Amino acid sequence: TPRRRLSGLRVNGQPQDDPLRTPETVDLAWDENDLDVSFVGLHSAAPDRHRYQYWLEGLDETWREPGFQRQVRYAGLDNGRYRLWARAANSDGVWSDDTLLLVATVQPPPWATAWALLCYLLVGLLLLVVFWLLAHRRQRQLEIDVRERTRELTDQQSLVRAQAQELERALESRTTFFAN
Repeated sequence: TPRRRLSGLRVNGQPQDDPLRTPETVDLAWDENDLDVSFVGLHSAAPDRHRYQYWLEGLDETWREPGFQRQVRYAGLDNGRYRLWARAANSDGVWSDDTLLLVATVQPPPWATAWALLCYLLVGLLLLVVFWLLAHRRQRQLEIDVRERTRELTDQQSLVRAQAQELERALESRTTFFAN
């Protein structure tokens, strides 16, 4: 059966160094998420009749069979770790063992990293604390306003009571004066 070998690797359309190692390991930034991979089955008898299958672990559900095509393209990969497996069948239809051709890790975008998420959490907590402090401060101010208004009303009530007593005394004096 044909041995599989990585023959070309392009990231975002840009060719990478000679991919002579199998498996090739690449660490990609979040915006380097378009992969073009070429592979070949090495076998001397009728290489133009080799059939291929591939599977991108982390994305594909099952093996894909492009037939005689030896190039695979994955565009818009999400952040995560991917492993590209391949196998080939010779002209007699005998399939090879699975071969790991590529291990690719697409990093998350800066706004989705663990540090960014931690910052979002801290900012959220800070906002909650600020809102709580503002609400607590407003509540304290309202309590102060209520106490002050209550004191004013108490003072006014005392004044009204004093005036009422004074009027009552004046009325009583007048009644006694006119009664005599």
